[in-house]
Amino acid sequence: MLAVTLAGLAMRLGHSVAEAETGSLLWHLDRGPSTVYELAAELGLAGPDAQSAKAVSEWTWLTRPWPKEPPRANGDGMPRGIGRGSSKPAVEVVTLWACAAARDALAAERPAGLPPRTRVQVMGGEDEGREGKVVCPAWLLDDEHRTVRPGPPHGYEVDLAGPGTRTLVVPTSDGGGT
Repeated sequence: MLAVTLAGLAMRLGHSVAEAETGSLLWHLDRGPSTVYELAAELGLAGPDAQSAKAVSEWTWLTRPWPKEPPRANGDGMPRGIGRGSSKPAVEVVTLWACAAARDALAAERPAGLPPRTRVQVMGGEDEGREGKVVCPAWLLDDEHRTVRPGPPHGYEVDLAGPGTRTLVVPTSDGGGT
């Protein structure tokens, strides 16, 4: 999933894969599977102009529907170890996971402030005073440039503890990282 998205971005932008920005990768994956399908088509992995047989074979595996009870091994030795019981194609099951991997990579590249599992207390709003744990940084997406805005995250996804447990995005007090 990441390879298809990175290669598609590189082709779309006229860059090498190594030059593709993590923020742009995150923006595209955050849009969901439809964006990955578009990038794959631009790469020639789908449709009548399909290129490399190996790449097309792997793309076919990612996009094929699955039986509700998949066999133990299938598709050229590539078993389905994720999304068991779902008939959705793998591209639709793992796009969120790929997005999480891109989010983690971005946090490693930029100062992300608080690491996951840091205990925090909400300082305002309807959840003021509640405590929780940081899940991950929350990045602001820049739709005009199809990337993530520069700088630290604007807040954090936080799992709140106690009654009414839920996850929410808590903005930073200074608007950037801490």
